[in-house]
Amino acid sequence: MVIFGGIFFACGGNTKTKNIKSDGTHVFRNADFGMSAAQIKRSESDAVKLTEDTPEKLTFTADMGENDFTDIVYHFNGADELIEIEFNLYFDNAQNAQDIHAGLISQFDDDYKRVSDNSWIGTAAGTDFQVFARRSESTTKPGLYVIWQE
Repeated sequence: MVIFGGIFFACGGNTKTKNIKSDGTHVFRNADFGMSAAQIKRSESDAVKLTEDTPEKLTFTADMGENDFTDIVYHFNGADELIEIEFNLYFDNAQNAQDIHAGLISQFDDDYKRVSDNSWIGTAAGTDFQVFARRSESTTKPGLYVIWQE
């Protein structure tokens, strides 16, 4: 669980961030909508490994423990502008997924305006966005999925 905090908040955050946009200047980690793939690559930390690099998306992966890991996927439009961020966490233990999900829901409620059970709206770097979060109900592949969209 401690490793999760490092992955989630690396690159400009702290362990108790206000608005997972790093004090209102970023949407997630050091990323803002409209950034290019090259800018995202430069902004990412050594804590994550680039596993996919196409014109449409960059995927980074990080280990969070023996069988736990996370994928961070940045999606780009045809003009090489960031339009969506996925943060997918995979756990070996359903309780870990449930605990992290509850923590994120609480943090999102503090940081964003809730618009439904699993959706919030926020603003960073002058751009409005929506964030969605859901927990996998699978007992064999527990996980958590968060998406930020412009």
